[in-house]
Amino acid sequence: MNLKSSQNQIFEKFGKNREQILFVFAVSFCVFTFTLSLIRAAVTAVTYDEASTYLRYYQEDFFARDVLYWYFSGPGCIANNHWLNSFLIWILGRITGIRFSEFMVRLPILVLYAVYLFAVCRSYKKKVISFPVLILLVGNYYLHEFYGLARGYGMANTFVFLFCLSYMNWKQSDFSRMRYLNFAMIWAVFAVLSNTIVLLLYPAVGILCLYRLISKKQFRNFLKNCSIVFAGFLAVTVLMVIYHFNISAPGKMLYTGGHNFFDNFVKGYIEMFVPGEPMLTIISIAVTALVLLAVLRINKGMKELDFGVMMFLFILTNLIIHPLTAPKGYIATRVLLPFYAFMVLAVNEIFQTAYSLPLVNGKGIPVIFGKYIAAVLCALCVCIFVSRIDLDKTKDWKNDYRYRTLEIGSDITGVPHNADWGHPSGDFYIKKDEAIVEEFYSYLR
Repeated sequence: MNLKSSQNQIFEKFGKNREQILFVFAVSFCVFTFTLSLIRAAVTAVTYDEASTYLRYYQEDFFARDVLYWYFSGPGCIANNHWLNSFLIWILGRITGIRFSEFMVRLPILVLYAVYLFAVCRSYKKKVISFPVLILLVGNYYLHEFYGLARGYGMANTFVFLFCLSYMNWKQSDFSRMRYLNFAMIWAVFAVLSNTIVLLLYPAVGILCLYRLISKKQFRNFLKNCSIVFAGFLAVTVLMVIYHFNISAPGKMLYTGGHNFFDNFVKGYIEMFVPGEPMLTIISIAVTALVLLAVLRINKGMKELDFGVMMFLFILTNLIIHPLTAPKGYIATRVLLPFYAFMVLAVNEIFQTAYSLPLVNGKGIPVIFGKYIAAVLCALCVCIFVSRIDLDKTKDWKNDYRYRTLEIGSDITGVPHNADWGHPSGDFYIKKDEAIVEEFYSYLR
């Protein structure tokens, strides 16, 4: 048997079992990424933000002091736009009684990561998303890092993805089955409670949902079947809008970027895969040009693309509304993560629609051309992900305060450091050591 015939047999067998092989690889990749997050959650030192959250929210007066008081931007208020994460850490600590455990602090986000991976795999199995989309949704290492850290960015991304799935189901029912819209609103509420920055997606979603309800003559059906959920949705939205204005004020600690939209928003997403200049700028311009060319190819058909239209409305929201609500600049780096799954679905919808349209001669783009491009992109994405694995530190927080004394800590922060006021990560481990000693002496007694 010659080499050519052997290759033909391999390709023939792969063709017959292609779906099963790809699904096994997809599940294996998801299990691999989740295992990495479990390891990171157990062995990586707590970061500044995680320690700060834990030191404030494991206390019993969580709501009385740290939520209600902070909500109205009282003296000394600092930004906390990760409400759900903070609450889950607090309640988990109250239930288990386990204190100063890195893994327990990160357990809520690990659960939400498992939900996200399950939803992605299930969507692929049901052919809601393609294999390249699955790889993009899971193979972003920067996003993956935040699924091993006790922050709200990954949580918000999970709920935004669940919102997108519910919206897809609503669209498949020709916008008539309102239970899917109810689920979409519930996921949207959880998303904004995970990170208030998700409010920026609300105008885009609201405009398109209203358009669909009116154009499909479903508004009365909406009032009949969604009034209760919508009332709750509006109540939470109003509270979160007021709070977000408070924490976005000058002098508050909400993280944003500069005032260049392209550098912060467009390059921000590309940088999650391609760090460093000048390649970052070149690829960012190329991707932007390809998206615009795809939109021009679709032309008037854009009105049928829900996520594509939402994406452009979302970008307009950033350009027009966000500078008013966050004077410090546009959203950037990790603040982009809550919208990551939505952006992947939107860009994929635009490309898929443009790809399926016939060319000038009436013929379509060869299918094999798209398959080769998809295979190369998937391989690159997986290779980039694997090459970045680092269980000792994360991209945004590199310092490890586990083994540092107070004196060394003061050299790092540049200010006097003690157990009551100083670097939160250092304080976390100081208090952890005190708790271990306290527990040891309680056994002796």
